[in-house]
Amino acid sequence: GFLQIMACCPELQELDLTECKEIDPSSFERSEFLKNLKVFLISGTRINNKGLKNLAIHCRNLVRLDLKKCHYGITLQG
Repeated sequence: GFLQIMACCPELQELDLTECKEIDPSSFERSEFLKNLKVFLISGTRINNKGLKNLAIHCRNLVRLDLKKCHYGITLQG
């Protein structure tokens, strides 16, 4: 699944998961595997505040993050 892809591809720079609602929100909490990611398209996924915080901590190389239609668990605190 998603976690195995992240662990096997640590040099991944672009990832498009648009509308992938099958990915568990807790998967985004393991963003340490995505430290080289520059483009992350996750529009319409079930990311939540905790996952978003982990992206901010671990994905320091991000230049594009698409969060459109991510209504599952992102609040103003996210």
